[in-house]
Amino acid sequence: MLNIIKGIFLTLFRNIAKFFITLKNLAINKFEGKNDLRFPFTIRGNGKIRSRGNLRLDKNIFWFVMGKLDIGENCSFLSQSIINVGRDANLRIGHTVLVEKGVVLSVKQNNWEIGAKVYMSEGSTIFSRENEVEGVFEIGEASNLSNNCTLDVTGDLIIGKKVAIAHNCSIFTHDHDYMDNEVCAWKGDMKVESVTIEDGAWIGAHVVILPGVTIGKKSVIAAGSVVTKSVPDFSLYGGNPAKLLKNISN
Repeated sequence: MLNIIKGIFLTLFRNIAKFFITLKNLAINKFEGKNDLRFPFTIRGNGKIRSRGNLRLDKNIFWFVMGKLDIGENCSFLSQSIINVGRDANLRIGHTVLVEKGVVLSVKQNNWEIGAKVYMSEGSTIFSRENEVEGVFEIGEASNLSNNCTLDVTGDLIIGKKVAIAHNCSIFTHDHDYMDNEVCAWKGDMKVESVTIEDGAWIGAHVVILPGVTIGKKSVIAAGSVVTKSVPDFSLYGGNPAKLLKNISN
């Protein structure tokens, strides 16, 4: 019984400590204008945060900011979303961005930019899958990332304006040399190649995009496809590996 009581008091003490650390960070950083802050949530780190106003922070979000985090007006971060900004990193978020429940944004050592009116749906994750290497991430204005997508930013990942990425998509910017007999297939030398998705493209559900691929302007990738080679503008591709199904230009 004594151990149970001790555990309850320790948990209570930790929660109170977290609350006051969060209040301190709210006080010393620039949270401009009126905001909708729904405690409890956690903000840690000694980096610099600036919000331009009308910020909504839901319960149980977690921010750990050692670098710079700049947020535009009218942005919302829903429950259990996570932001991690490393000491040498800079995350810039445009106005009217919605980050839904459970989304993870983790930038450790680079400059990332999220454009205005971007919508990131529940459960999506954007991070480098390799601790020692990280690329640049950019997503343009009015683009949508649907539920449970995984975006690997080991190499550069550039997503244009008004791009739609449907649920359960995976984008990879690195691979490993599986031909090296001295190590496991997944531990061979790293191969990093950037991925670009140009303005107006539509990526269907459950699509996999492999390193080095460019998806052209206003092109469509059919659901369930595996994209191994670049796709030209105004094209419909599908299959595994994805191939041209038809041209869709006027």
